[in-house]
Amino acid sequence: MKQLSTFWYGSKLIAALLILTFFSCSENDISFNSDENMLTLDNQEQFDDLVNFVMTADSAEIADYTSSLDFKSLKVIMQEVEAAEEALLAELEAKYDPDIPREREYAAITKQYLEKGVLRLDEFGIPELNIPIPAFALFLNEEREVKIGDQTYQFDYDNIRIIEPESRTELAVNPVERISHEGGKAGLENGKSCTSTSGKYRLITYENNLIWSTGNGVPCGDSKFSHWLLLRSLKKVFGSWHNHKTSALKIRGSVRIAHYQILYPSGELKFIRYMTFENNYFYNLPYDHTEDHYFVRDYPLKYGINNECISYQIKFDYTYHTGIGKNGTGCSL
Repeated sequence: MKQLSTFWYGSKLIAALLILTFFSCSENDISFNSDENMLTLDNQEQFDDLVNFVMTADSAEIADYTSSLDFKSLKVIMQEVEAAEEALLAELEAKYDPDIPREREYAAITKQYLEKGVLRLDEFGIPELNIPIPAFALFLNEEREVKIGDQTYQFDYDNIRIIEPESRTELAVNPVERISHEGGKAGLENGKSCTSTSGKYRLITYENNLIWSTGNGVPCGDSKFSHWLLLRSLKKVFGSWHNHKTSALKIRGSVRIAHYQILYPSGELKFIRYMTFENNYFYNLPYDHTEDHYFVRDYPLKYGINNECISYQIKFDYTYHTGIGKNGTGCSL
């Protein structure tokens, strides 16, 4: 077993040190077990620290971390798929008139990973990873798995499965819950996304609210909450929409989401804390076709100030998010 620690010399030392800098519990090394071909963590605390790291790391830190792994992460797989899709599209554009509609084609590697369940197709037929949270692509392998303690966890878009490693017995399935909230702007098809189109260019801004768990539910639920924006830049070619890289992606707005305890038997709400509170934020997102920004990472819902089990309520005080894209595209949620 290879340990990502300060004693791991060679080209991966910088990335290992970088990762441990972000981890609050540096005595617990992140380990990689080559026999299982997945990232192996000692405990849930390490997993939580890793999630916080991948959701806040910049592009340079992400590149260092990705290169430190001895297996191909979903991030690398997706980069290969995107490169193959771009190459196929360029080849087709050189042969045919891109303004004349034709049946959509996918690269061979894309078809392969769709069949394996590594990828899924979004509402525009665009391949995306079959996982609940995009940032998880940085540490999951092709089987979408990570080992935490004595158990293996497999992630897909709708569920998180807990598996006993030796027998591969499925011990539990934790469904992920995507929630929307009241107060969406008039004219939106739903409270989760908005679309802006200008000529051949389109921007989609998604607001994601996800309740998820990698716990076993003992002594009470281990639910966590994540809130993030995802922007996708598209270009119309052959009558269908395709990913289009641009440096124009930006977000601005204000957001405040609060955590309350439900008191029984009265049903009154007791304020615990704000999960996020940002007024008049503005962020330039890196150069790509799909970018995300996390406002709430892995906030524990069922635990109060003294770690007691509680019944909870999420209150969206306000979420005013505006995505800005290429060619004057922009929309608000």
